[in-house]
Amino acid sequence: MKTPWAKCVEYMSKLETSPHIIPMFIAPHVADAGIALHSKYHSSSAPSVDQNEWLLNETLDSMIEDTLLTVDEKERLQKYYRLQEIIMDMCPTLFLTEAPGMFAYQSYYVKWPQAENPNLCVPDIAANFNFAQIEVFPEKRAELLSGG
Repeated sequence: MKTPWAKCVEYMSKLETSPHIIPMFIAPHVADAGIALHSKYHSSSAPSVDQNEWLLNETLDSMIEDTLLTVDEKERLQKYYRLQEIIMDMCPTLFLTEAPGMFAYQSYYVKWPQAENPNLCVPDIAANFNFAQIEVFPEKRAELLSGG
C-alpha cells in the first residue's frame, strides 16, 4: 500500500517518526546554491520534507548562514564549494537519481543562455530557468509569423 503524501509529511516532521530512507526530489526555491544548501541541510529545515537527514549541525548552520550573507560573488562561490566538500564528506544524502529535462523553445526570437550553453545547464530541471537571463524579441516573432 502506498503512503499518502500527507502521512509522509507528518512522519518527516518528527525525528522519532522519520523513515530511515525516503525518495525525495527537492528543487531549490531559486537558482542559488546557498538557498539549496539552506533548505536541504540547515537545522531549521529538519522538521520538513526538505530534510529527512535531520542533520542538526550548528557548525554547518553557521557556515551556511555566513555564506548566504557573503555579497562578493567569488568569495561566496568559494564558500559554497567548501560547504559542498564538507557535506559530501559527511555523506548524509544518497544522490541516486537526477531529473534532467528537455525543453523546446523558439531560438529564433528567444535567447536562453542555459539552453545555448551546456556548461550553464544543471541536472536539476528547476534550476535552468533563470528568467532574468532569458531574452524575448517580439519583433523577430512578428517577422517570423508574417513570413517576411
